[in-house]
Amino acid sequence: MIKKLSVLLASIALALDLTAVPATAAASDCPDLRFCIWTGDNFTGSRYEYSRSNFTDTGSPTHPLYNGIRLPSGLTNQGSSFYNRLGQYWDVNIYDAVNCDAGQWFRTVVNGQAANAAGSDWQNRVSSIQLQSASPLHC
Repeated sequence: MIKKLSVLLASIALALDLTAVPATAAASDCPDLRFCIWTGDNFTGSRYEYSRSNFTDTGSPTHPLYNGIRLPSGLTNQGSSFYNRLGQYWDVNIYDAVNCDAGQWFRTVVNGQAANAAGSDWQNRVSSIQLQSASPLHC
């Protein structure tokens, strides 16, 4: 009886096609007003999100100075896809150095830019990020 029940349940599962389908990853998965970094190519892998409030403003209302962010160990030198949706006038610098040092290597991801670093000189290279208007040595 148990064998017949197992065969019946297996037949029902096949008929209903109860297989898991992985979600399709896309740049559009990045929420509005966020800067997103994915660990995989083409916006796959783990996604990390940063809002403007993640960048500490140490300046004045007329002269903001935004500190950078050292990326967590699971993301440092693992970023492969980037999307800047922080909003108009908010570009993000991405740095190889952990202290936002532009002297070694950096790139700017402008507002609205979705970038896949696969095969480029910045794939798996980013260690810190900073709003572009910030002074560079304040991570």
